[in-house]
Order: sequence, then structure tokens, then C-alpha cells
Amino acid sequence: MSLHTTVIGILILWLWTTGSIGMFSLFAWLVEPSVGAIFLPILGMFILGWLLCLIPFKIEAKAATKFLSILLT
Repeated sequence: MSLHTTVIGILILWLWTTGSIGMFSLFAWLVEPSVGAIFLPILGMFILGWLLCLIPFKIEAKAATKFLSILLT
């Protein structure tokens, strides 16, 4: 089982955008701490986007696998 191609494309865009902005803001904070820790919510969005796809997909894949094993035995 795999994610739909559209979902993979949106996920790549989401993770690439939030990850790169988060890393740039982290480096800016390391160089100049007076900028503030703006990288925390941005990297939190990265983690949220990753988990938002990973957890529901795993739950549905497990349910579908169980259903198919019952159906085919």
C-alpha cells in the first residue's frame, strides 16, 4: 500500500517548505539569538505535517490488511 500520488506531492511540498524555512530560521537564531525562537512553530508544522500523513495512513492500512486477510481466508 502507498499514498496517492497527489498526497505524496502535497506532502513533499509541505515538508520541503516548512523544513527549509525552519532550518533557515534556526540558523538565523543560532547566529543572532535576539531574532527569537521563531523556528519552533515552523518545525512544529513540519512534524505535524509528517505525522498527519503517517498515523492515519498506518491505521487505515492496518484495517485494510486485516479486512483482506479475513476476506481471502
